Amino acid sequence: MTSEITTAFSLVRKGDFPVERVADRLGLSPSRTWRRTRDGAVFWAGWGVQLERLPLDSIDVAVREVLEVLLGYENAIRECAAEHGLTAQVSCTVTILEDRPLYSLTPEVMGRLSALEAEFLFEVFDYSEEEE
Repeated sequence: MTSEITTAFSLVRKGDFPVERVADRLGLSPSRTWRRTRDGAVFWAGWGVQLERLPLDSIDVAVREVLEVLLGYENAIRECAAEHGLTAQVSCTVTILEDRPLYSLTPEVMGRLSALEAEFLFEVFDYSEEEE
C-alpha cells in the first residue's frame, strides 16, 4: 500500500470569531468548524474544508484536490480573512504505510497557495517498516 494523504483548508484565529457567518459569506459549506476552550473562554476557533484520506503518490496531487474545492472563492476568502483577522492555512498530512510520496509542489500549486495568502502546514507520520 502507498501513503495516505489528508489535505485541508482552514481559516483560523486565536480567540473566537463567527464561524457560522464564514459559510454564509463565502457561499461554501465547511466540513467542520471548531472552538477550543480553556477555562470557559474560546482560545482558538476555526472553519475548514477537509478532504478524505486518499492513497496518493504525490503531495502536489493532494493539495491540488483541496484547492479545486476553493476555485473561484479566492477573493472572498482573502476578504473574509481580512475582515475577521483570520489566518488561511492549507495543511497536508502524510501517513506513510509503505512507499513515500513525492514531496514537491508545482509552481501552479504554489501560485494558488500564494493567491489565497495561505500558510502551508506539512506533517509526516511514518508507519512503514524500516529496511535492514
